Amino acid sequence: MTAAAVPNPEAARALTALIDAVADAVADRVTATVLAHMDAPRLPPATLRLEDAADYLQMSVSTLRRLIDDGKLEPVRIGRVVTIPRERLDALLRVA
Repeated sequence: MTAAAVPNPEAARALTALIDAVADAVADRVTATVLAHMDAPRLPPATLRLEDAADYLQMSVSTLRRLIDDGKLEPVRIGRVVTIPRERLDALLRVA
């Protein structure tokens, strides 16, 4: 942008400074958010499918199914999908 093309060069400079300040603030906020998430511990999802739950508990799927069949662990069934809330898995680990 040249000074001749802008009717008010003072306003153009002020607007450019404002845009730069907003861009810097947004960049700082995004950087802080990304860095915060990089340092956050990685937790499994709140509800896990049987295979993932077995991995989480470090046991086989058949052992996990036996715990369910014996009534020691209550799954959540959504249609044909069987999942287990992570807090139930954690409670099972505390008891064991």
